[in-house]
Amino acid sequence: MHRFPFSDQYTLTGTLGVTSARTGLCLDSRLVTRLLSVAGRPAVARLLHRPRVRRLLLSALSTAHVGGDGFAVTVRCGTVQASFTGRRQSRATGRTAALLICHLPGLPPGAAHIEQLVDPERFLTELATDGFALDFGDDPQGTLA
Repeated sequence: MHRFPFSDQYTLTGTLGVTSARTGLCLDSRLVTRLLSVAGRPAVARLLHRPRVRRLLLSALSTAHVGGDGFAVTVRCGTVQASFTGRRQSRATGRTAALLICHLPGLPPGAAHIEQLVDPERFLTELATDGFALDFGDDPQGTLA
């Protein structure tokens, strides 16, 4: 699992009133997951800014097929953790948006974060029925909020 800086880890502390939040991403290829983690290191990032290195890397990535379409996302807020896994990450993102749209008629007007609008446990449980796996980890109550 690569600790990935989804914006949630910066907003959840304020919206849910927890002291810390960590997010991570794991693809079904350990190599690609590892490449994600090293790409953010300063020396590697500087190297990737070189046009020739970038062209070579993009060429290699476009011709080599590494891994499949599996994904896993884990969020930990304080002592509560949830993991969401499945295949076709882009489909999961689209289904999340579609499910949220179904909730729009009952939501208050204005700008807000998703966890402020829906109950995370119920929302993720409903989303998981669309062919994804949901695990609340070590949380004995099985709650996110």
